[in-house]
Amino acid sequence: FTMPSCGETLGSQVLGSSNVDHLSASTGMYQLNILLKSGHKLAVRDRGGTSDPYVKFKIAGREIFRSRTIHKSLNPVWNEDISILMENITAPLYIKVFDYDFGLHDDFMGSASLELTNLELKR
Repeated sequence: FTMPSCGETLGSQVLGSSNVDHLSASTGMYQLNILLKSGHKLAVRDRGGTSDPYVKFKIAGREIFRSRTIHKSLNPVWNEDISILMENITAPLYIKVFDYDFGLHDDFMGSASLELTNLELKR
C-alpha cells in the first residue's frame, strides 16, 4: 500500500497476511484474519525527529481494531494478530496510521484501503 498523503510505503510488511475464511454457508459468517507487522520510513511528526505511530482499522465507519502505540519510532514493529467475525465483506477495510500526541489531537500520517471482496476465501 502507498500512503498517498505523505509518500511513505506500507508494504507487505505492514499487513503480512490477510485472508477471509468462510466459516459456514449456514451461518453466512466470515472471519477476517490480519497480521499487522511493521511500518517503514514513516513520517516525522514530533519535534525530536520521530513519531509515536499506531494503526486504526475501520469497516463501514466502525473501528474494529486499534494497534498499540510504538513510541519514538519511524520503523515501528507491531506483530499484532487480529481475527474479526463478519457477516458482510462488501465494505472496504480502511487502514489509517496516526502519530499519538498526549493531550493533543493525534496527527494523521497516512492511509490505505482494501476491498475485502478481492481477498482469497479460504474454505
